[in-house]
Amino acid sequence: MWDQLIQEHVKQMNAIEQEMLNAHEDESRRYDEEVAKLETPKTKFSKDVLSMRHFLEKLIGAKRYSEAEAMTKRLEIQVKIEISPGFNILNRSKKKLKNGKFNSEKNSSEKSNCYTIDKKWN
Repeated sequence: MWDQLIQEHVKQMNAIEQEMLNAHEDESRRYDEEVAKLETPKTKFSKDVLSMRHFLEKLIGAKRYSEAEAMTKRLEIQVKIEISPGFNILNRSKKKLKNGKFNSEKNSSEKSNCYTIDKKWN
């Protein structure tokens, strides 16, 4: 009797295990299909890289190959930096600082003092 119960239990466990494996394979296949459908966005390079490329073309056109080789090495390094995942985050924070969005620590009295000093000199 106990042997029969154990065999039934083992059969049930094997069936459940097979169902889980099939479900996992289906989910994995669906995920792979979704990832294959996604397109990676084209990398937008900074103005520094674009100007370096333009300058490189000018150097090659002027047959200044030694300088062009040095420029190519610098350009490759810059491109690797910009392709790295953290570059976009750093680049955005620099833009915010340049725009003055993080300079809100000054209180209104400091701003008014700066304005009055500027008014006196103009």
